[in-house]
This record gives sequence, structure tokens and C-alpha cells, in this order.
Amino acid sequence: MQLIDSTGKVIDEYGTKKQPTHYSIQDLILLSQDQHNSTAAYFDQETSQFLVVGTYDANSHTNLEKSFNKIINHSLLIIFILLFLLLLLSIFWYARKFGVPLIMMMKWIKNLGDGVYEQPHDHHQRPILLNRKGKLKRKYRLYKDFITTLDQLTETLKQNESERMKMTQTREEWIIGISHDLKTPLASIAGYSQMLESENYSWSEEEIRAFAKVISEKSSYMMELLEDLTLTYRLRNQALPIVKEEVDINECIRRTIIQFINDPANNEMEFNFQPYHETISASIDPKWFQRIIDNLIANAIKYNPSGTVITVSISLIEQHLIIINIDDDGIGMNEETIDKLFQRYYRGTNTSNAGNGTGLGMAITKQLVQLHNGSIQVKSAPNEGSCIRIILPMNAGDE
Repeated sequence: MQLIDSTGKVIDEYGTKKQPTHYSIQDLILLSQDQHNSTAAYFDQETSQFLVVGTYDANSHTNLEKSFNKIINHSLLIIFILLFLLLLLSIFWYARKFGVPLIMMMKWIKNLGDGVYEQPHDHHQRPILLNRKGKLKRKYRLYKDFITTLDQLTETLKQNESERMKMTQTREEWIIGISHDLKTPLASIAGYSQMLESENYSWSEEEIRAFAKVISEKSSYMMELLEDLTLTYRLRNQALPIVKEEVDINECIRRTIIQFINDPANNEMEFNFQPYHETISASIDPKWFQRIIDNLIANAIKYNPSGTVITVSISLIEQHLIIINIDDDGIGMNEETIDKLFQRYYRGTNTSNAGNGTGLGMAITKQLVQLHNGSIQVKSAPNEGSCIRIILPMNAGDE
């Protein structure tokens, strides 16, 4: 029997002298809790002293250490298990936070590769990345910039696919129209040729000349069509040689307009030319520049009724830019026609001579203007006429 103070020092004892003379707090706690030990400890709250009672056991101190180590090991095992579980929960949380959005965006990219140009949807056909308010869900906000880029890419691909389908449809319609346009003059040429070679009829000189005129007109139209086809593909492949030289723009456009005025077919149109009050020289290719003006004036004539006034004016902006305006007070164009005006294969519908165009003239015009480092703009509205503006730099030939 031993009496121990609060520091673990033995202050009195009875019995064998082989018992320890000092105890640690841990030893006293183990003695008070271990019911299988031969020695027990009791704590008195009033005196803050311990009373140790038991039989002598030489290994009791060793057993106390073993019991204490066992408790420590058991506690460490529990701590390790808790840490392992916490690690698993952390891995699961991070996988859900970062992995799920990445998987969703990979699915989005796969959809783009498969030609599905839209965000992934759930079984209710709602965008998975957005909440009910249409805002980005919290777990996807970390990838906001990447998602914005993907959204822009999706929209761009969708628009490109739409444009491609429209172009394919327009090309097919154009090919059908071209085939028809080729068959019509070929049929006329073949018919008049067979009539001329027939031995059953004797044609007068006047009739032969009329037949020859029709054959010549149809042949010229076919030649024009083939030349336009060749030219547009040369322009697209940048294979058109441009030979530029200093040219008086006033005089070049004046000669072009005079050719239209002198054509009897244009007698019902009124032409008005407003040159710049001084000489304007620019480096251009005379042949292809005249083709630009020819196409624009010819379109103004073809797509407008008799009596239309066509005005061509030239001006400068700060002695650096040449402005060429081709205005008419004709029937004008709607928004759809303006949007498609410079597309290849497109032919306008505001004309009674729709079958006489190749559908390439305005596309060629725009490409030729761009070869001269210029730009072309159109402003029009139904029944309000049209205004086509060409802007060229004074040094159009310089790169």
C-alpha cells in the first residue's frame, strides 16, 4: 500500500520495499483503469492524492508500460484510419470538383468532332452546364474562360456548317441554271445549223444572215459564260496576272460610260457622269479596272426598268482615297439580295432577263477590287434605288 501525492512521489507506504518510489501520471491512470492488473490505484479528490493497493509484482511497471504502449498504438491506428478515410473523401471531392467538368467538356469536344454543334444536354434536353436561371453552374465556374471559348467555337462551327450547306445548295442550283443556260444556246445553234444544212429548203440571203446572227449571239454568250468560269477560279486561286500602270481615272471611266451610251440597246437609260474637277491618277490594271466598271454599270442597266438614271461620280478623301459611286434610281434591292450580291453562283431575281446572267459578275467584281487593294460597299432598299461605292487608295498599286 502506497500513498502518492499529485506529482507522483510516494510520501508513505506499507508493505514490501520493492515497489516503485515514483509514478508518472500515465502509470497512475493505467492502474486506475486496468481491472486485470494485480495493483490498483484510487484517487482522492479532496487531498489530490492517490492510494495504490495491491500485491507485489516485479513486472507491474513493465506491464504498465506495455499497456500504455498498447493504448498509444491503438490510438495511432485509429488516427491513421481516420486520416485514410479523410484522404479518400478529399480524393472523391476533388475528383467530383475537377473531374466531372473535364469529362463533360471532353464530351462536348467529342460532340463537335461528330458534327453536333451544341452543348451537352441532360435527359430533359436542358444544357448540363447551366442552371435553371441560365447561368453557369458553380462546379463549372473554374473553367469559365475555357467554356466561353468552347461556346464561341461551337457557334462558329455551327455558322460555318450553315454557310457550307447554303453554299452547297446555291452551287447545285447554279449548276442546274448553268446547265440550262448552256443547253438553250446550244439548242438554238444546233437547230439553226440543221436548218442551214438541210437540202429540202433554199434559204434567202436575209434568212441566212438572221440565222447566223442568232448563232453568233448564242456562241458569244457561251464564250462569256466559260470566260467567267475560268476567271472566277483564277481569282480564287490567286492566279490572275495584274499589270498595273498609272492611269487617269476620270478618263478611264469616261470612255467606259461612252461605250454604254453609244450602244443602241441602252437608249432607254439615262447616264450622268460627274468626274472629279482635277486629274486623278492611280496605279491600276486598265483591263481589269474597266471590267469592274463594266460589270457594275451593266448590272444597273440589266436589273432596272427603262428610264432609270445611272449616275457615276468620282471624289477624293483627303487626297489619299478615290471614291467611285455608281448610283441609280431604279427598283433597288432587298436585304437578302444585298447579303448574297457578291457570292459566287448567285443571280438576282429583280429582272426579267434572269436567264442572261452567269451569276459570277459581282463576285468577280469584288475580287478584282480587292486585287487593287480597294473595297466595295452596297447601299440599297426596295423602290429606293441602289448605291455602289468603290474605295481605292491613290497608290493602289503599292503593297
